[in-house]
Amino acid sequence: LSGAKLSSVRQIGFERVACLEFESHDEMGFLCTRRLYAEVMGKYSNIIFADENLKVISSLKTVDFTTSSLRQVLPGMKYELPPAQNKKNPLSTSFKEFKTLAESFPSDKSADKFITSSYCGISTAISREIVYRASKSHDTMLSACDISKLYGEFENVFQIMKNNEYTPVIVYDNTTPVEYSFTKLSFYGSNFILTSFETLSECLDVFYSARDKEQRIKQRASDILKM
Repeated sequence: LSGAKLSSVRQIGFERVACLEFESHDEMGFLCTRRLYAEVMGKYSNIIFADENLKVISSLKTVDFTTSSLRQVLPGMKYELPPAQNKKNPLSTSFKEFKTLAESFPSDKSADKFITSSYCGISTAISREIVYRASKSHDTMLSACDISKLYGEFENVFQIMKNNEYTPVIVYDNTTPVEYSFTKLSFYGSNFILTSFETLSECLDVFYSARDKEQRIKQRASDILKM
């Protein structure tokens, strides 16, 4: 990628995969396209380098048949997206679909579990916030929820994404950061402090810097206590 120019960055569907495309030159000096796929999926996270034909050139972690029978990531193979979870895209749902999914979901489960189980890319914090806004409690059972109100708040949250009207916040327990979000999180209650930021980048920088500092202090305290 030396000398390459970043030409586009896009998210694939609502999956946790970002594709970074670069304009580059091959070994013969001809113009070509190179792609970096950043798969942000917890312990399964990976960065995969591929050419314009989706042929894998290299990857941060190789995945062979001994590691996974569903999907292999090896040089020379064609890049494929991670296996689908059979969840719906929250940006393109409708009330009819939402209601149908709710009616088929076990009613003795919580409403936030219904949201995270039915739609891809939604964190527990966001699903609890949606439920809290609809029912004034974050752990309301699905059977006790008004589905039209729940869908209304669901749609309101994802309208923020559609309109790019983010209000990044960090939730603090005293001085300890416990959560961050692209929108205000009300369900934590008055005992927690919410700090707003101008951009998501600034929000993430502050959150992870504070968390790393907290972890370093805990580690040093643990070492001293052992002594």
